Amino acid sequence: MRRVALISAVAVILACGRETPRPVAGSSDSTTASTGEAGCDLLRSAANPDPFDLVQEYVRRDGAGELVGGGRNPWLDTALACPGRVALVDSITVVAGYSFRAIAQDAERARMLVTYILVGDVRQSDSAAVLHRRVGTQRDTFTAAQTAFGWRIDARARHMVLAGPALSHVGPRLPEPDRQFLSGIAARRRPE
Repeated sequence: MRRVALISAVAVILACGRETPRPVAGSSDSTTASTGEAGCDLLRSAANPDPFDLVQEYVRRDGAGELVGGGRNPWLDTALACPGRVALVDSITVVAGYSFRAIAQDAERARMLVTYILVGDVRQSDSAAVLHRRVGTQRDTFTAAQTAFGWRIDARARHMVLAGPALSHVGPRLPEPDRQFLSGIAARRRPE
């Protein structure tokens, strides 16, 4: 009798210790599809039928400051190949504008050149921010990959933010001359 109770107790303990099986990627009850890399689970929803529209929307949202800061951004889950890999950054690059040029596209990949007009880099600490002016242009090539759920951009780690939205994010922590400089840049920018 004691032996039966002991065996029953061991069986209950072992059964309770088992992990509930997780849905397999691609199964009907899975909400993400794993690429096999940590942080690279794609949201299983059809999105982004055009890679160039996707890159332009990403740059527009980044320029508006929508992608800066902590927390999840649901749009990024449908836009990036590895949304879980996007690191939080403590700096942003302030830009006065940007332009696009499609480079190439085939059935699996698309590349688009984005040229930014640079203003400077804002480095932040807990209590202050400093603008390091850096005038010029910077060219970035965005690569998008076709997935079973639409086009996705390779993960981006830095933020290229227009002067007006940059002021909204870090303005109060900038020294007055930097705030005035960015305000002047933002005032000269024409809407797209």
